[in-house]
Amino acid sequence: MDRQERSPSRSPLPWGTLKRDQIVVAALTIARDEGLEALSIRRLADRLGVSRMALYRHISDKDDLLDMVADAIADRDLAVPEAHDGTWEERLRALARAMRTQLLAYKGLTDLIVTRGNRGSSVLKLTEAILAILDDAGFDAHWAARYYQSVIDVLVGRVHRELNSTLTSPERAERMTAAAMAHPPQAWPRLREVGPHLQTVTAEEIYETEVELLIGGLRSAPQRRERSHGSTPAVTGQEDDHPLGCPLCEPPSPPATA
Repeated sequence: MDRQERSPSRSPLPWGTLKRDQIVVAALTIARDEGLEALSIRRLADRLGVSRMALYRHISDKDDLLDMVADAIADRDLAVPEAHDGTWEERLRALARAMRTQLLAYKGLTDLIVTRGNRGSSVLKLTEAILAILDDAGFDAHWAARYYQSVIDVLVGRVHRELNSTLTSPERAERMTAAAMAHPPQAWPRLREVGPHLQTVTAEEIYETEVELLIGGLRSAPQRRERSHGSTPAVTGQEDDHPLGCPLCEPPSPPATA
């Protein structure tokens, strides 16, 4: 018996009464309960009790449907922090927590973002929020573009790996620790000591640690300029690619006096 046969029977909606908000609610429910892979024009029509032709008056195709769902998740569920909600570090942490919550709530959303992206307002909303955080952190447009890619890779990529990889799983850590324990104690002393702790690290702790590493890297980046009272950036490091203490950027030494 397929999903449609298991679905409760619904009375057809009167012709012309279908609204886009109804479509969004039904699509979000399917995506949350069954995963985005279960979402289709046919499945959605069945849930709403309408014909597929009625849906095509509001949705052009499957891609349009997926974009609509992604936009709805961003607009309804993803709480993007405003600039006045705290420091850029606090806002990035809040955004990271909200993103992980929603990426885990909608099965298949990370695959959608990673494999095909999104053409709707959701990706624009998220991108604008991250770029605003980077701007407040003191990065110009050139460096904001580079660090944006790193931020989105951590926030989305970490959850995607969490759902699709066993690299950091407790089971893998357990097998590795057991292999170390099979050797004499002096062979792998650090792994023997840390191994039991590796098995208890949760996926949420890994995510939070990567976010903190990201924030630490942004905070110490030599291209970053501190904001002075929220206005014109004040240079804290050296220009462009020159590291702190670069001799090319140092002012000339005063002449020696007798």
